Amino acid sequence: METVLAQARKEMLEGGIRDGKKFVLSVKRETRGVAENAHMHALLTQIADQSLIGGHKFCMEDAKRILVSAFRFDTKDDSDLAPEWAKFGELRLVPALNHEGIVALGEQTRQFSVKLAKAFCQWLDAYGQDNGVVFMAPKSWEEER
Repeated sequence: METVLAQARKEMLEGGIRDGKKFVLSVKRETRGVAENAHMHALLTQIADQSLIGGHKFCMEDAKRILVSAFRFDTKDDSDLAPEWAKFGELRLVPALNHEGIVALGEQTRQFSVKLAKAFCQWLDAYGQDNGVVFMAPKSWEEER
């Protein structure tokens, strides 16, 4: 079986360089995929639609930020997830550039590893159950569960 790097090299030598095209090859850690993304956003949407978070109603994007922060706090010392969180560094609050307010810098779910994304989905499921959310699973979840 040909490796990804060998395949990329072969394609560059056979066509790209000869055709004057440039290639960029990036090697990075695997992040969450389409399935984890769909699952996570379905859970977040249902939590935002059906519950109050800290006594307030939030849109899905705001709920996501609040819940990611709570998830990190709950799991930052977990021996299995601590190395995943270490990759993000510390969460920082900085002043807004051109108006009053603050901006939170730190974890982004798009950078979650598969392990962290799956743990977040499990955490969201438990959070939702504890807060009276009735989850409706789309057909695409059948393979995940």
